[in-house]
Amino acid sequence: MSASADYKKLASIYDALDSGAHRAALQTCNKLLKKNPKSQIIRALKSLALYRSGKLQDASQECDEVLKEHPTDHDVLSTLALTLRQLTRHGDAVNMYEDAFKKTPNNEELGVQTFFANIRVGSWKAAQQISLKLSKAYLSNFRYVFWSATSAYLQAGDPATAPAVKPMLLTLALRMLSQLPPAQDSLSSPEKLSLHIEILLSYDEPKLQDAYDLLSSERGRSLARFSLAIEERRSEIWLKLKKFPEEKELSEKKLASGDRNWLTFLSYVQSITGLCSSLEDEPSTSLANDAFSLLSSLASKDGETERGAHLAVLELSTSIKKLNKDSITIPQPLPDAIRAYFDLFSNKPCCFEDLKPYIVELVDEEKEAVSSFLASQKLSVSTSNELRRTVNVIKFVRYMQLGSSDELEDGVRYFQMYLTALPLGRNLPTTELQPADDLALLAANCFVQSWADQGKRNLAPLHQAMVVLEFASQHSATNFQVRLLLIRIYILLGAYSLAVQHYKKLDIKSVQNETLSHFILSRATSFSLANNGDLSVLEEAVLASQIYQENINDTPGLLIKVFLNEKYSQIPGFILFEDRLDRSLQRHLVKIDQLRMRLLVEPPTHETLPAEIEDLDLMHFGDIVRHDNRDYSVLPHYQRRGISVEEQLSAGPRQTAHWYSVFLKIYLRAMNRAFDPAFSSPMLFSPSRGDGHDLTEGEALLERYSDVLGSCLHPPSGSVNAKDVTDKYFAGSGAGVRSQALANGKGANGDVPSVATSERDSATLDDALQLVDELTQKVTRSTEGDSLPWEVLHSATLAQEAFVLFDIQSHQFGPVGWNGKSKKTDPLWLSIKAARTTICEKLKTLASLLQTYATSHGSEETRAKFIEDSNSLYSEEEHGELSDFAATVWKNYLHARQVMFENMSNGLRNIAEEKRPNA
Repeated sequence: MSASADYKKLASIYDALDSGAHRAALQTCNKLLKKNPKSQIIRALKSLALYRSGKLQDASQECDEVLKEHPTDHDVLSTLALTLRQLTRHGDAVNMYEDAFKKTPNNEELGVQTFFANIRVGSWKAAQQISLKLSKAYLSNFRYVFWSATSAYLQAGDPATAPAVKPMLLTLALRMLSQLPPAQDSLSSPEKLSLHIEILLSYDEPKLQDAYDLLSSERGRSLARFSLAIEERRSEIWLKLKKFPEEKELSEKKLASGDRNWLTFLSYVQSITGLCSSLEDEPSTSLANDAFSLLSSLASKDGETERGAHLAVLELSTSIKKLNKDSITIPQPLPDAIRAYFDLFSNKPCCFEDLKPYIVELVDEEKEAVSSFLASQKLSVSTSNELRRTVNVIKFVRYMQLGSSDELEDGVRYFQMYLTALPLGRNLPTTELQPADDLALLAANCFVQSWADQGKRNLAPLHQAMVVLEFASQHSATNFQVRLLLIRIYILLGAYSLAVQHYKKLDIKSVQNETLSHFILSRATSFSLANNGDLSVLEEAVLASQIYQENINDTPGLLIKVFLNEKYSQIPGFILFEDRLDRSLQRHLVKIDQLRMRLLVEPPTHETLPAEIEDLDLMHFGDIVRHDNRDYSVLPHYQRRGISVEEQLSAGPRQTAHWYSVFLKIYLRAMNRAFDPAFSSPMLFSPSRGDGHDLTEGEALLERYSDVLGSCLHPPSGSVNAKDVTDKYFAGSGAGVRSQALANGKGANGDVPSVATSERDSATLDDALQLVDELTQKVTRSTEGDSLPWEVLHSATLAQEAFVLFDIQSHQFGPVGWNGKSKKTDPLWLSIKAARTTICEKLKTLASLLQTYATSHGSEETRAKFIEDSNSLYSEEEHGELSDFAATVWKNYLHARQVMFENMSNGLRNIAEEKRPNA
């Protein structure tokens, strides 16, 4: 059967694949291949059936067999390309299409598919060459010219392109566009014009004048009227060229015609400001007053239906003020403009966020005027409008630091106002937010601030915030801000399972896993119970990482659709999206934590180490830029100006690329040394860049421990006296482990492997044990003092990690010593074994401490104190049901924390007693 055989003979295979009956498809392929063993299409379909049946290696081998025959049939190529893409063999798919196109250069469809294959892998140079060839072969199809120009533009923007080549590529792209006939040139559609403009602006010195000439033409102006993206670019170019009179005139015409786009208002204000900065005092004042008159008349006309003109008045007041030209007098000073806006829109939830940028610009006297105005406002929650107005007043009072200094009292007051206002939303559907939600968030912010003011040690305010937010989440199930605050608080309090429950209720999807997963996965290893067989945290990390594979699989296909539909303005966005996900900092932070958690379950072996090292090597690209896409702005920030609730509730310093680099190096060094004792790398053994501000005290200790361990557990070179080796490893320890190691040896003068000179000649195994002791003492101090529960867990898991690293790096010393002696008689091995025993004993001690901590923090006395703290939130006569609710919250919280510490205790014991789940 040839590739063009009757479709009926292949229909059963296609039907089976489409319906998910992959085994049936495979059986049919095998049956047909008995009659037609050389059929490329059947073998290509078989490779796809094998892949979908989970037989990846067989599928790859089947693809290889067909590729050897250099197929050119479209059906064969498309089927193989589908399988190769799913096997992530994108390079082979490109080579396959390029080879086929060389054999049939007159096949237009094959040329297009070859172009797309290169687009998928970001090979812009090859894509440009292929599309250029197509444009010359098919002169009537002008889209190939734009494909070629776009490919050259994308190649110029590629970081791998040499700086000297960039202007040449951009010039090439412009030359191709300039040779098109008028009916097909870049002014024939908004998308083509957008591409042309982006090319002009991509030079190191943007060709602003050329872009201006293009857009100021009659056809250019016509297209700008129908494309907001082009109009935005046009305005940007006009302002950069200081075409202020023209921009002013254009903006006025649009505003007069009813345009209320904020970009139009902004362009108008910027053009006025630009003109005022260059004119004399009197003309400037006249111009500013005229602008105020225009915007004020528009604001009066729009009333409460549109906010744009009102905000433009504020923007103009602020911009004129920033000119520092005292001679310019304006009819409405900034405080008056703020008051006017507040009077009109204070019954809208957006009022605070709208005015916040302008509040920042107030000087002392102006602040006093606004403060007096806010102090005169009556606080009432009787109606929805009064509630929203009250909420906005409170937000401003807190932000401007105008209220009382008693955060605890304010928190209780705001929560009681919340309870009073709650009935206003009693008839709303359960999917709607409650009107009073912001009062609960404000109360929680107050309690968090009170906790921070008390040194973050008295947990009572955090417990109160927990009750308030849990109550709010019951009445407003879809309020994500309430749940995000609860997640942060539960993590600090060691009730990680409750944090996960609220995180799951957020129903995070798609790219939100990139921007929001840090709320639950930051330092996730500190809460992982993988050492006790609970893989839930590891599973969350795996689920959050699926977006990155989806990006690899789906974004190239979307990019191809953009090319097919000639939506050139969208191409840079897709490229940027793909790059930001591919080089995401959060992606790599999660991947490091996945490794750390996985090693608690599956200690590496000599057989698995190569794969682990290869995986780590793929993550290590030296100084490559990591994009930080994590979103912290979604937390409700209602603290005083300059104070961040995100920083207050953060479990340790925010992790950065430096943190990632530190832990990547720790494991790369450990695993490489374990597999190859002679391994050395200046980059990996050099100090990490950065000041360590993103490391906790325990993480900094672990980094030092890793450095010392890598130094003292070093490859051998020759033979020395057994006592010398042991002294090298246990210098200064005297008795204890050192004596045990010597006592277990065959004698003090036996030949054993020496320890080579390392990066830190003075480092000894005794130094490493001292750092382990510091880590364990830190746990002890945490359990005995008033440390936060998460800090106890964090310190304990770092001590556990110290054992894991020791286990990995001691891997190089077995199973038989270098001089051929058995481990049982090798003093060096006995020294390492003794040190291992010491670390295990410390872990057992920590396990007992955590068990005691879990029991003592769940006492009746603790419960009574929590209920007492909660009672201050409400009046027993009016809201007595809250007492039962608070008791339930406490019960759930106590149980979650106790289970967390008990399971962590059991996990540490498992590690110490060699009972890891898959060890």
